[in-house]
Amino acid sequence: MFTTDTSCPPALGQDPFPGFGEDNPLDLPALSRPANAQLIASRIGDGTMDAFFDALAATGNCAHPIRLVGSSATVDTTTGQVLSTFDTRELPFGTLHRPCGNRRASVCPSCSRVYARDTYALIHSGISGGKTVPEQVRDNPLLFVTLTAPSFGPV
Repeated sequence: MFTTDTSCPPALGQDPFPGFGEDNPLDLPALSRPANAQLIASRIGDGTMDAFFDALAATGNCAHPIRLVGSSATVDTTTGQVLSTFDTRELPFGTLHRPCGNRRASVCPSCSRVYARDTYALIHSGISGGKTVPEQVRDNPLLFVTLTAPSFGPV
């Protein structure tokens, strides 16, 4: 539950949206004993722990990463020369991992945290300016309007 303290505004430089700052750690549940044992046996035992951590970092520690398999080539259309190629078989696990992007914390805590930070940044810049929004918007009145379709009687 969120509460608002109206006694004083946040100090300059203080994050007015606690829990979603860049330095705030991500709270994840502890692994169960079988999950710990599997992690130790599969990653530490076969020497892929560093690749595993790199894959986690690339997805922002996503709980349900999307696994992509395939290859691509960048070709110069005027000369037909292949400029670069990419093949997932060259990656440590043979797949390219991308974050799921789910907004629900119950599904993916890390992706929902990214979504919350992005949403906060958009709303904050829309209210107070910044990130290509002129600072004059601070002087505009703020309205939160909810519109409802007209009623046509009991349904």
